Amino acid sequence: MKKLVFVNLFLFSLVVYSSEVYLEATRYAIKQDKISGRILITKEDIEKLCVKSLVELFKIYNIDVYTRSDIQQDFSLKGGSFEQVKILLDDIPLNDPHTGHHNCNIPLNVEDIEYIEIIKSGNFSFYGNNAFSGVINIVTKMKAKNSLSLTYGSFDTYKINVISNFDFGYISAETSGSSGYRDNTDYETYNIFAKYSFKDINFNFGFLSKDFGAQDFYAVNRKEYEETKTFFASAKNSFLLKENMFFDFDIYLRKGFDYYTTQRLKPEVYYNRHFSSVYGSKGVFNIRLRNNLDLTSFFEIVFKQLDSRGSSTAIPTWQGMGKFSDEEYALGLGFLWKIKKFSVEATFRENYLSRYSFLPQYSTQLNFNPTLNNRIFVSTSKVFRTPSYTELFYWDPEHQTTQELKVEQTESYSLGLESKIKNFSFLVSGFYSIPTNMIDWMKTKDATVWRITNISKVEVYGTDFVMSYKFLLFDLKFLYSFVDKNFNLPEDKELKYLSNYSKNSFSLIINFPKVFGIDTTISNYYKNYTQTNPKEFLITNLSFSKTIKNIKFLLTVENLFNVKYEELVGIQQPPQRIFLQISI
Repeated sequence: MKKLVFVNLFLFSLVVYSSEVYLEATRYAIKQDKISGRILITKEDIEKLCVKSLVELFKIYNIDVYTRSDIQQDFSLKGGSFEQVKILLDDIPLNDPHTGHHNCNIPLNVEDIEYIEIIKSGNFSFYGNNAFSGVINIVTKMKAKNSLSLTYGSFDTYKINVISNFDFGYISAETSGSSGYRDNTDYETYNIFAKYSFKDINFNFGFLSKDFGAQDFYAVNRKEYEETKTFFASAKNSFLLKENMFFDFDIYLRKGFDYYTTQRLKPEVYYNRHFSSVYGSKGVFNIRLRNNLDLTSFFEIVFKQLDSRGSSTAIPTWQGMGKFSDEEYALGLGFLWKIKKFSVEATFRENYLSRYSFLPQYSTQLNFNPTLNNRIFVSTSKVFRTPSYTELFYWDPEHQTTQELKVEQTESYSLGLESKIKNFSFLVSGFYSIPTNMIDWMKTKDATVWRITNISKVEVYGTDFVMSYKFLLFDLKFLYSFVDKNFNLPEDKELKYLSNYSKNSFSLIINFPKVFGIDTTISNYYKNYTQTNPKEFLITNLSFSKTIKNIKFLLTVENLFNVKYEELVGIQQPPQRIFLQISI
């Protein structure tokens, strides 16, 4: 921690007193121009869908979400595991070193989002550790309007959201709760997000608290219970060092707390308390040598810590996993070279990890723009993911780990086409990945003990298609994904997570023209999983909204046709639910 504080203070003070600030909008414009093959969800898209949470939004936009209850979910891209997605908040990492199960603990409210970018191909090496199967970057609003929102619906579900805007930023506070759609899935949450600008430095602060029944999370017919708390803070600035030289600098902190017990009414039988911390900083130098050449250099410093404590009358030797810490250092170089209708981007990143020594990464991408609104791209990358502390050190009578786990690595290849013609746009892409040392829990089919394992070789391939079309007063979006995997596994073995994935999926979103001042939206998403019962399902959501002066009335119906379905084997998802929201 002392090392990080010293390095950050030195770099920050050096740049602050020798630089001029340039517009944040310019920095983002440069960055966005480099990204091919991303799916963008804007604040206008979010407002039209009238979703209550980030999870609902991801499901509608064809991201794989594995739901244990309304309050605990895992995210996945391209058939990967919940550990293999890099989660960013305003470009700052949010992944929890304890376990990827906590990566969805994102301390902000859906009303705070400016846009979300889902990146499935391209410059993964720039993002470093954990950007294995993709990146989700959530960008927050710079300003927000004063508002009050009240929601109530099925299963005594409520949500109260208040946003207060002030001269230099805003604060957004939210509380929600429910009795749960099935036994022992009740919850209460408290969430605060604040954005503040001082002398051209942007500060973010977030706090999320969740208390919830965790029925069947990790075992069947067990009244589990969990509490999590997440705190996040960051400071960000962008500088113009010279006319064509830019510098972005960030420092950040993420702290997590998790309390879990297998017996809600008798916690002494077995419980854990985990305290995780991530301290980090990163800087990006961008030099525009000519109109057609950008050079980039960057660094990142990360310190990770976990303090795991526990007790159990059933397992007297259990005292938690222990205390651990790791350090990560990275230096990188990259360039973007434009030659007429072509552009070439390449990035090389060298990482030093205290637990694993040196690990290099690289990415290259070739873009061809035959016209202004058409782009063909080809990319290749080699990236890695280090095991979480749970994968390295957790144990109980049904789970055995090993500290000898190897780092996951993958070589990925992508090919795609983007096009936009007036009110019609589409993206089609294909990918092929060859991961080595993939990590999952494995057991013999008739055994009871899961052992953490490196899978020697896996092949993953698939396609994505995204289309947006506006005609008359209709607004239509269609997203489709196909994923398949080939595992090199003995026939008598089975995996806990990686073998259950969505092979075919699509989403169809239709915004209808106003009738009597009422906005109507229908969203549908279809999934075809490999192991759930049933293996395929189609969910339809319907929403109506009308604004009278400064008051908005919203009625939503989720799972309109009351479909019974699973996203995780054995865990039933919610039936039809109805919610009413009033926003001022």
